[in-house]
Amino acid sequence: MHEEIARRRAMALALGGPDRIERERRAGRLTVRERIALLLDPGSFHEVGSMAITPMEAADGERLEPLPAAFLCGFGTIDGRHLVVGAEDYTVQGGAATIHLEKFKGSWTGYVEDLAYQRAVPLVLLMNGAGGSVSAQTAKGYAYIVAAMRTTPILELLDRVPVVTAVLGPVAGSGAARIVCSHFSIMSRPNGCMFAGGPPLVERSLGRPVDKFELGGVDVHVAGAGNIDNAGEDEPDMFGQIRRFLSYLPPNVDQLPPVGDRQEPAVGPQELEELAAAVSGGDYDVRRLIAGIVDAGSVFEMGAEFGRSMVSVLARVEGRPVGVLAHDARVDGGAMDGLAADKQVRLVQLCDTFHLPILVVVDTPGLRADEAAEADGVVRRAVRAVGTIHRATVPVLTLHVGRVAGLAGMATTAADHLAMRFAWPTATIEDEAGLVGEEEAPGSLWRNVESFGIEEVIEPRQTRETVAAWLGLGAVGAVPGPKTGQQFRP
Repeated sequence: MHEEIARRRAMALALGGPDRIERERRAGRLTVRERIALLLDPGSFHEVGSMAITPMEAADGERLEPLPAAFLCGFGTIDGRHLVVGAEDYTVQGGAATIHLEKFKGSWTGYVEDLAYQRAVPLVLLMNGAGGSVSAQTAKGYAYIVAAMRTTPILELLDRVPVVTAVLGPVAGSGAARIVCSHFSIMSRPNGCMFAGGPPLVERSLGRPVDKFELGGVDVHVAGAGNIDNAGEDEPDMFGQIRRFLSYLPPNVDQLPPVGDRQEPAVGPQELEELAAAVSGGDYDVRRLIAGIVDAGSVFEMGAEFGRSMVSVLARVEGRPVGVLAHDARVDGGAMDGLAADKQVRLVQLCDTFHLPILVVVDTPGLRADEAAEADGVVRRAVRAVGTIHRATVPVLTLHVGRVAGLAGMATTAADHLAMRFAWPTATIEDEAGLVGEEEAPGSLWRNVESFGIEEVIEPRQTRETVAAWLGLGAVGAVPGPKTGQQFRP
């Protein structure tokens, strides 16, 4: 009996065999078990379904020795906090979906999704697979109809626990769809690529060859379309980013975000004053401004390569996790385009779902105005950004440092009349044409202050203490729990 257990475990550990493992190493990719070991706390992984198999046949129909299932799953810990993890094994039939099993192990609605949902812990999926497999359907005995495939609980997970997906190599078909159903996604810069249909399908359809990275690599999905949040320089970098992302969030919506140790900002009050002096010219580093508000070393930026007029980060203020949105006046003057609007929507949804307050640093002339922006649906996407932040139930603090106008300006605060709006003396309120009143440059600011449209004007050097005080007040009455209605849309 013990010998049979040992034999089957040895088969599981062998993955797709030494030749396929060596192919992965030549491509600069880790094996699926190495990936899980690097992601999780040492020795914490408990595998589920390690002895599930993939039947194998030769071209002439001869039955061959089976391989392990092409998907590993189980649970473990990161920094002592439990989570569920699933990973596609490219050494077994290109990481094909496990449709031949009695129940899917995961990657497109399966055991790992159900486990994460029922146990209310985060889910991390490490994706590197070719999608469906003809041979797997043959082993099952019939072709499944995709219209009958359930999506439960993929979308429901987004409103319950943090979900992270990683593109570690080629990912196609349903795997690509699974990637974007997440709160944070990351792609390997040297090896990651994903597509609805891979290069062979494109070539058959269009009659021309296409490179897999030109079709769906980092330049397409991270720097271009914004389908993936971040790129990783290598797999250790990717796993480090995943660990950092999860550190800001509670394990589920029924708990509040974890509070860490307080740190002083990396940028002092004097530099904030210097940044304020440069605001009118639009040539200042808004990331340095953020660093003057939040705890040193706590900034985790998402989406830096797309929608670049908007900066989106997770950070901490006196140990409390917070989401920060900031217009970058050095990119299109801080004007909002479609991708910037999408980026804002994602962060607001994330923060509102998992009870993180939001700080918005404002310096925008409104929407980007040109033919490309109009063709890209900037108005529709901006209205969605407005609607998302106006529905937010977490505290929203708005810091006006420069201009504010138009739909982009409407998307800088919540509809709650207790949402705090404060300003530096450098702030200017523009009319619908983007012009400041001619009487005096700051006149429109002070009139808004006098009418209680802006609650307070502060010196730049007071920014950190002011933000920290309001976040502290908001934390007093914070109550965890799910929100009404769908909170997150891919």
